[in-house]
Amino acid sequence: MRSKRVYVLLSLIIISALYSASYATLDSQFLLKSLTVLLPIQVGACIYLVYAYWTGKLTRKN
Repeated sequence: MRSKRVYVLLSLIIISALYSASYATLDSQFLLKSLTVLLPIQVGACIYLVYAYWTGKLTRKN
């Protein structure tokens, strides 16, 4: 179980480094570049929060 977590973490680090490096060399407008970099991160965070809510990992507080 622990080794699987390490492999997932390392693959995410490598993918994020490649993603950042590819956008660092992209020639485009600043606003468009910042949106294309941050949008996938925000979408991923939203998907994680929905998943955590549906699986019960995220509890409701009244």
